[in-house]
Amino acid sequence: MYAWRGGSSCNAWNGVCWYFKIFRMKLLVVGQGIAGTVLSWVLRMHGAEVMLADAGFANAASAAAAGIVNPITGKNYVKSWRIDAFLPIAKAIYQQMEQALGIEIWLERPIFRLLSAVQERNNWDARLGLPDYEAYMGGTLESSEWSDYLQPHFSFGQVNGGGRVDFGKLLPAYRKYAQQEGFFTTATIQASALPGGYDAVIFAEGHRAAQNPLFNTLPWQMNKGEALLVRFPDIQPPYPEAMLKKTILMAHMGEGLYWAGAPYIHRYTDPYPTPEGRRFVEDDLQAMFRKPYVVEDHVAGIRPAVAGRRPYIGRHPLHPEIVLFNGWGAKGASLTPYWATQLALHLIEGKPLDAEVTRWQ
Repeated sequence: MYAWRGGSSCNAWNGVCWYFKIFRMKLLVVGQGIAGTVLSWVLRMHGAEVMLADAGFANAASAAAAGIVNPITGKNYVKSWRIDAFLPIAKAIYQQMEQALGIEIWLERPIFRLLSAVQERNNWDARLGLPDYEAYMGGTLESSEWSDYLQPHFSFGQVNGGGRVDFGKLLPAYRKYAQQEGFFTTATIQASALPGGYDAVIFAEGHRAAQNPLFNTLPWQMNKGEALLVRFPDIQPPYPEAMLKKTILMAHMGEGLYWAGAPYIHRYTDPYPTPEGRRFVEDDLQAMFRKPYVVEDHVAGIRPAVAGRRPYIGRHPLHPEIVLFNGWGAKGASLTPYWATQLALHLIEGKPLDAEVTRWQ
């Protein structure tokens, strides 16, 4: 929780000097999206004095994110990178934040992978029964709470252990908490004019890192995601809570509103919702559902993705007082609690960071 800083006191009776001064690290976190929110919380829990800065820039991925935590990914249904280590840390930290803020944000939900083609079913069945997958793969179902609303040719591969984090509640509640506790500022932090008085300045600014002169030469692979918020007039309470995954993913956001998205758009001219993005999601909704739906909103955000799909964490090689915490892609909900804990231990206790996340240095 604390670290040693050079200071000393000499005993006048025996001339022995003792280094004794202990201090709380004073840290500035730039960005109050998913990463900055979780990181500032973890740093404070480890005893650091934190100031959190966010100027309210638009089109961050956090604003459009559903907060999905998915242990099984891809067409071959493989475990997400280090999910066995990430998941318990994520659950513990989000539940701590729930208790402190008085809101429910950690929502454990099954994910139904929709299986229609023979190859999809074969790939799913090939994973069933493997010891490393028992905690996450709950078998194959021929029907579910969604069956009456979907096209009739689907079976369901049930993924357990996942869910979503309600960032729509968490981010504004945490900002209010930080304001009340006096550790939030709306100041714009420029790389060319960093404020003094901090032991480190940590940039957790999402896609804006690609324009930050400290980090703009890194091999970023930013992409845009788009999602629709939809209602189904024929679906009445109790609303199905299980998430659905085909090409797109669907998650219940509460009171019958569902988030459906989002494509990975690597070539884009602006960060805003597009007709093409809407068509992509709607085409998939129509292929999945036999019941009508109504679009209530269309959102978009730029994801801070990187080459190799491993985050960039650690001190700047030329400016060690500057730290990077970025590169989450679509996995911010599951990755940031673990890596925030690792960064806190690195900064405060001097523990080394994993080479997988410091390869950019």
